Amino acid sequence: MKRIQYSLFIFFLLFPFVLGAQNLDPLSKSDYTNQQRLLIKSEVRKLLGDRANTTAIKDLTSSLIPWAMMEEITPKDFARNIYFISKGIDAGIGFETTEDLIPILSKFKGNENDFLLLALSLKEAESAALPLEYRDSYLANVILRGNDGISILTGMRLLILSRSEKKETEETLKLLQKNLPLKMNQDTDVKMEANILDISKKLNLNVNQSLGQKLTKDIVKFGNKKDKNNIMNVKS
Repeated sequence: MKRIQYSLFIFFLLFPFVLGAQNLDPLSKSDYTNQQRLLIKSEVRKLLGDRANTTAIKDLTSSLIPWAMMEEITPKDFARNIYFISKGIDAGIGFETTEDLIPILSKFKGNENDFLLLALSLKEAESAALPLEYRDSYLANVILRGNDGISILTGMRLLILSRSEKKETEETLKLLQKNLPLKMNQDTDVKMEANILDISKKLNLNVNQSLGQKLTKDIVKFGNKKDKNNIMNVKS
């Protein structure tokens, strides 16, 4: 839970708000009433069933209450976010990865598979040692624009590739913002490969047809995988 507290701390620094002289305890009693708490528990139970009564979910719910207060999250949306995080854990995405997404969950409008691919993008960024400032800049942009999970994963991999080729990262981010399609999950393999090669060319990346086909095949496997609980078991 320490990382949750850290994530929330960073979030508050990035998005200032005024609390005056009040602290979270009085706010919790006045703004987040017992009725709202009961609604949250009810919504979480609808999505998670008996799992909502586990210690892990209870602790997660309690830890996110301050964030929900600041963001004015509805009980239904709050439960949705708890559900996404739990599914990420089920899929093999470490909790330390998914909790880094907490500050931006209120802006995320995708579905479960989009979230898993978003979390996978974050995990791959960590594995590639992508600096946080570039990772967060990229993710903030694609979430704000409403890119789907396949698009987010594609862009992240191209961003990581650009770093390995010593490209100027700020320029790559701008080019991705301009050229990365919002929706790619309905693309055919042929269209997706064409998109990847076209974007790579505009980013001045060394992606030949063979590599483009490999990237396409791999990303298609993630996007089309029916058993989302095992999405992380597909090697990247």
